[in-house]
Amino acid sequence: MKRLSLFITAFLLLQTAVSFGQTKEETIAWIKEKLLNNTLLHSPRYSVKGGHNKFSLQSVDECTIVYRYERYFEDGRPSVVLEEQLPIAKIKIDSYISSNGKVFLLATSTNEEVIRGRNLTEGTNYLKKSSNIEVPNTDNLHERLTKALNHLATFCQNKRETF
Repeated sequence: MKRLSLFITAFLLLQTAVSFGQTKEETIAWIKEKLLNNTLLHSPRYSVKGGHNKFSLQSVDECTIVYRYERYFEDGRPSVVLEEQLPIAKIKIDSYISSNGKVFLLATSTNEEVIRGRNLTEGTNYLKKSSNIEVPNTDNLHERLTKALNHLATFCQNKRETF
């Protein structure tokens, strides 16, 4: 009887511990909400004389984030429109604070160019090793996003083993 009681208690504790973890869907929803509501691509540093910028999240899944960055002239003509795919399972997600206090999520790959991009203005494709998305330095958002993105990468089937 004691064995059965111990087994049931252990099973219930295990289920309770598992229920505290974020699911893939919850993590994706949280990342989408934070990126859509907190990206800072409207700063003068990125502006084209009186123009404006637009960041749009195209998609997020357990392996890839696709986003579009658009920069426009004052008259509304696009200066540049870029779309990038960040394969989060193949890159390291980190964050840093620049000298002017801006915070960036940095996606890097030290071994190979894995970030695919398209310059939609020129109709060209490119590969690169790093990309970044500017986020505000509030409520430890950069740390929380970094943690969430690294957690999401664990759900990707293509994730390489660490060791």
